[in-house]
Amino acid sequence: MDGLLIEISLEGCRISNLGSGEFETGQATTLEIGGFGKLSATVRWSHDQVMGLRFDNPLHSDGLGRLLAMCRDAGEMRSYGT
Repeated sequence: MDGLLIEISLEGCRISNLGSGEFETGQATTLEIGGFGKLSATVRWSHDQVMGLRFDNPLHSDGLGRLLAMCRDAGEMRSYGT
């Protein structure tokens, strides 16, 4: 299922635009971010097409920095139509 990563921290993230998927608190899942890899996580909460995930293994600050830079670059490419 696709979604929009709208917040991220060392320990977890928030994802929106999830459509009609059903997620249960405590459910194990994998977050796959193109160009970054897969992150194992647990659903902390879910409602109104938005969910919060807690990573099974928190990111290191350099990993978070790489992910933020990658997401910003992708956003800039989309906004310019490239």
